[in-house]
Amino acid sequence: HTPGPPSAPLPETARQHLFLPLDRTKAWTRLSYPDMTISIPAEPISRGDRPEAPPHPAASAPGRGEKERHMAGPFYHPPSPPQIDVLNITAPKPPAPPAPAAEKASQRTGIDAVPGMDRVRRRRQRQKQQQQQQQQRDGAGAGQTASMSSGARLPPPLDMQDCSIEAAVGPVINVLQEHAAEVDKDLKRNAEFRAQAEKAVRSVRQHLTDVRHHMTELDQQRTDAASRAEYSTAAALRSRLDELAVQATALELTICMAQDHMDAMAEIETTVRQRESGQLLAVGLELRSLVLSAEQAIHRLQAELRRLQARLHTATEARAVIGQVMSMAIQSTEVRQELRALADAAMEVEKRAAADLEADRAVNRAVLADAAALASNLTSAGSLVRAASLQVALLRGQLELALQMQDYEHAGQVSAAIDDLKGAEEEGAQSMVTMEKLLAAHEAVVRQRLADFKHHLAGLERASQIAHDVRDLRDMYDSGEVDNSEALALATKLAAALEELRVSEPPRLMGDGEAEAVVREVLA
Repeated sequence: HTPGPPSAPLPETARQHLFLPLDRTKAWTRLSYPDMTISIPAEPISRGDRPEAPPHPAASAPGRGEKERHMAGPFYHPPSPPQIDVLNITAPKPPAPPAPAAEKASQRTGIDAVPGMDRVRRRRQRQKQQQQQQQQRDGAGAGQTASMSSGARLPPPLDMQDCSIEAAVGPVINVLQEHAAEVDKDLKRNAEFRAQAEKAVRSVRQHLTDVRHHMTELDQQRTDAASRAEYSTAAALRSRLDELAVQATALELTICMAQDHMDAMAEIETTVRQRESGQLLAVGLELRSLVLSAEQAIHRLQAELRRLQARLHTATEARAVIGQVMSMAIQSTEVRQELRALADAAMEVEKRAAADLEADRAVNRAVLADAAALASNLTSAGSLVRAASLQVALLRGQLELALQMQDYEHAGQVSAAIDDLKGAEEEGAQSMVTMEKLLAAHEAVVRQRLADFKHHLAGLERASQIAHDVRDLRDMYDSGEVDNSEALALATKLAAALEELRVSEPPRLMGDGEAEAVVREVLA
């Protein structure tokens, strides 16, 4: 708030947040000033409907004045502490509705005040009866432990929930947590109210400082007017100074009362915290007693658990032995099935390799016969070409002799014969070239067939070796020389080798259709 004229009103924040305990015998007290009206509520502060705190020693301390007793009385002996509404100055704030669960919980004292304790007592009685019955059964049937291996049924165990620590202590802790949460919420709200009141007091103090500063200025103006013999102006300034003095006095009184009210709120919070500490100590004692009872129940349960463990030990060992035997039998069966399947696969691969080899042998015989026929034909064609060449040379000699002897008729016949032999020689040369091409293509086919034969022969040998290894592995497993893991590992390796042999292909030395292309070219 900045300094203003003499009639500047109090700041709006101060008018909305300033509450002072002027008269606690009335519901509301209004303090009127020329420019402001301050309302003070006298309602109780809600503390979560908790039990009333004990009277504060300051309320009845000897030697205190009547005014202090009157100020302390409403704070320490009301139905609940006073409530100060710092957000509304025009109407009293209605008290918060009481929480039924918290109110009922706050009215209880001791272990009987905890909700659900009747149920806990009934569980304890039922637990004692079950323990007595269990002791009777243990005394009458001492031989039940020995009969566990014969399949005797165990007696039903105790109800673990009946001896739970949470079942006994949970209701007390829940009530305590709700109570503490309500107290913390109320203390936090009161702290916020106090902070807002302090803020309002600071605003009033600032306003008081502005009023005093303005009074100083008016006094200086009054002095100057009197020195200039302007007595009417000085009298008006004097009356204004008196009004401001009254307003300043009222503001000082307001600030003092507000400070007293905030101090009283701080004392209330201290009292509430002390009372809360006392309740925590009392509930702590009750919780300790509950913990002792729970520990005793736990000891009894542990003894019962040890007896049950002793009874179950034999059954557990028998179950473990049976499980191991069954597991070994299952593993042995699986290994034998795997080895049998591997042997069948190896035999099948071996048979297929033998069949492929026999097919290669049959095809190779035909290929070799074709190669021999081609070689014979090529030899015959070469002989015919050489004979035609020799005959042409002989006829050329005769042609020269006929020309020398001027036997032109015989020379014409010889010349015609030479032409015929030249045509036959050219055809023979072409036949030789064709036969050479066919022979080259056939040689490529022979090389491919040889590669196929070698591949199939190696595959047959590899398949025979794998089948022999599988038979040896089965014999070793039957004799116990290898265990399940080793047998499975070796079987996996042999299966991988079989799969590799099954998918292997012979090397390709010539392209697909290359020999057929040569034959088509020759025929064309």
